[in-house]
Order: sequence, then structure tokens, then C-alpha cells
Amino acid sequence: MSSLDKVKIKRNIEAQTPMLIFLLRHLMRRIGFDMKSRTFPFIEYFEGFDRVEAVDRLFGDETEKVIAELRVEFVSGIGYMGVSGSDGHLIVSANYLKSGDLRDIYLDIIHELTHVKQFRSGYELFDLRYGYTDRPTEVEAYRYAVEEAKRIGMTDDEIFQYLKTEWMSKKDHRRLAESLGIKAR
Repeated sequence: MSSLDKVKIKRNIEAQTPMLIFLLRHLMRRIGFDMKSRTFPFIEYFEGFDRVEAVDRLFGDETEKVIAELRVEFVSGIGYMGVSGSDGHLIVSANYLKSGDLRDIYLDIIHELTHVKQFRSGYELFDLRYGYTDRPTEVEAYRYAVEEAKRIGMTDDEIFQYLKTEWMSKKDHRRLAESLGIKAR
């Protein structure tokens, strides 16, 4: 294929792109998808979190307002939870909610609500100048989750296990645990 043919094909695709996008959006609307993610009121799916002691300590007088305004997006596939860097809503894996350990899910919600507070305060959640376990926003969120884990009676061994993730090296896992006052095994 000559360079001229490649240019013609590229221009043809570029010319058709707006129409293809229009047709794709139309198709997705017809089958029930929206090009934007769908979010739902957090409190409708996580009832009672506006009355959880750890959440009240986190948000103080703003607890009721923050929880009432918070949105959640459920996604399929693998993963756990996170906070959208664009608007601060929670992103939660439906599979994790179905198959995860309830105590881990609870602590992850506390962890992610810490990120919601950070987002609302203007912090950069994904500051790439730091590695994951050194990022100030992550350390604070883990610290808060660990405090809650201790409050509900988890042992250091259980908390150490909770802190372990697939994306963390053994060295980083141990270092994070030690920085949070958890004795590594």
C-alpha cells in the first residue's frame, strides 16, 4: 500500500468519525447505556453510614451533608474501590461487594471516604511524584482505616493481611504496615 493510499484511508476514517460516534451513541442509548457513567446516591446503597462513628470522626459537622451528596458508581469486572479524580464520587466493583470479606469492604469504604474528604479539600489524590505506599493521601487513608480496624478489635496480624494488595510489593507492604504501627510478621 502506498503512502498516498494510507493518507486517503486516514482521511476517509477521519471524515466518518463524527457519524460513527453519533451512531455508537444512538446504539448505546437504545440498549440502555449512557456514554457517561451512572452514579447513584451513596446513602441508598450504604444505608446508615451517616451514623457510623468513624465517618462522623472523619467529616465532623459535615457528615450528614457529605454523605447525602456523595454518589457511587458500580462497575463490573475485577477490582475493589476508588474515588473518581474528576468529581470525587466512589467507584465500587460490584463483584467485590458480592465476594469480598465484609470487614475488608467496611474498612475499604472508610479508606475511600478519607479520599472523598481529601478530594473535597482540594488534595491531589493521584500525585505521581510519590509511589503508591508513599503517597501522602494513601498513607492518611490507610492510617484512618487502620485506626478503625483497631477500634473494631482486629489484631496486628489481621490488619497486616488487610493491608496487602496485588499492586504492592512485599517490601512496600511491610514498610507501609510498619509506618502505620502494625508489626509485620
